[in-house]
Amino acid sequence: MGETVRIKAGTITVPESVLKALGLKDGDAVEFVANEAGAVEIRKPGKSFEDLRGIVTLERPITGEELDDWIREARNAGFRESGE
Repeated sequence: MGETVRIKAGTITVPESVLKALGLKDGDAVEFVANEAGAVEIRKPGKSFEDLRGIVTLERPITGEELDDWIREARNAGFRESGE
C-alpha cells in the first residue's frame, strides 16, 4: 500500500520507507518518469552513454557495424537510453 504525501512550495517529501527501498540519501538525484498508464515512477537516474565517454581505450578504431552490435546487445540486456 502506498503513502500519501502533499506538495508544498513545489517540494515533495519522500517517505523514509521509499528512500530506503530505492537506496537514496539526502542530495541524491532522482528521475520522475510518467508511464503510459498515467502513473509516475521515481527511480535513480541511469547512466547514459555520455557518462561512459573515455572509460574504454581501444587498440583500433571500431566500425559502425560493431558499434551498432554493442548498442543492440545493451538494449537486449535491458539498458535504456538517457531520457527514457
